[in-house]
Amino acid sequence: MEHHLGLRSDFSDEYLHYKRTIRSFPHLKQEGLHGGYRIPIMRIAEVWPSDYQEGPNAPQGDPRNFITAFGLNTALFFGFSLLSPRDAEIPDFTEFMGALRKVNAELLRVGAETIGISYYPCVGEVGPTRYIFEFVRNGAIPLAQREAAQLHDLSFHSMSIILPNDLIEHARRQTRIVEDFSNYLKKIADGEIANPTKLSLDEVSHAIRVVQMQRLYELDSLTANFAVAAYSLGQRSLEASHQIINKSLHYHMRNGAAGVPFLRGFLEDAVDKVDPEFFSTWKRERSLWFLRWRSRVRKSELQYLLSGVSAAFEPYIEQRPPEADDAMVLGSTADGICQQMQLKRGNIADAVSRLLPL
Repeated sequence: MEHHLGLRSDFSDEYLHYKRTIRSFPHLKQEGLHGGYRIPIMRIAEVWPSDYQEGPNAPQGDPRNFITAFGLNTALFFGFSLLSPRDAEIPDFTEFMGALRKVNAELLRVGAETIGISYYPCVGEVGPTRYIFEFVRNGAIPLAQREAAQLHDLSFHSMSIILPNDLIEHARRQTRIVEDFSNYLKKIADGEIANPTKLSLDEVSHAIRVVQMQRLYELDSLTANFAVAAYSLGQRSLEASHQIINKSLHYHMRNGAAGVPFLRGFLEDAVDKVDPEFFSTWKRERSLWFLRWRSRVRKSELQYLLSGVSAAFEPYIEQRPPEADDAMVLGSTADGICQQMQLKRGNIADAVSRLLPL
């Protein structure tokens, strides 16, 4: 992460070869401030950050990022602390959520924008149907409870607390369209309604997963890439924040909340992301659906599945009341979002300073 932000030019071979650099010691956990526990971790390699992963698209990362992004006191309140150059502590799910609830209550008390993102505990991979359901209903994303996946979520997704709430609500509206469309395709696949697509019923079922996984991939990017921008804000690197935000905006602000253009846009984007080199170098580009299907899936198959679903767009959308485009799409800029994130970061820090025991 530091390398990509231009803050550090060199990394050890250990980092480049995706080896584990942190070990957790959950059996040595200590009681925290909010009803949960703080788990000791130790750096066991030359550097803290690593792309080591035990699941798809979940590199270990560096849990010290939360400390850099929010400062020592805020990080300590949420359960993050650096004890020595090799030792640190991270929160478990209960501890982190306990801190989040207390901060939200304080932000609400003073009339500041609350933390709009929420979390739910998970062990193992969360399927796309549940991932989308939880985000639509609760604005929530998973927070893993084990080893490398836990380190990944605390390194990247924990910092999503800095996301502006209008950005989260925009993403939820778009995701609801994807969820509704997936449910519509499921009715076709189950034979409950007529099939207006060019695909067989089995192929429609296959296409549902393409639709869902594409949105999951986008939401994962939203709640991780913008969190990296929070990290660079902590480093006072506004230019790096702007670059990251500009590269990520298209994932969830494309075409507002309009039904057909949005669905078509992200489905076409799913195909555009895939090229022959992509399938031959999976370590360089680790797509969620690619890891699921491995080399059995070809770009031509994706194109066939997604083009076959296109005929279902119009009749489906005609049955739904039109939703107005989110004004945010036209008015948001990287600069504006950076300002909102800076303000939220400061408000969270102020809330913590009032909540910390004297």
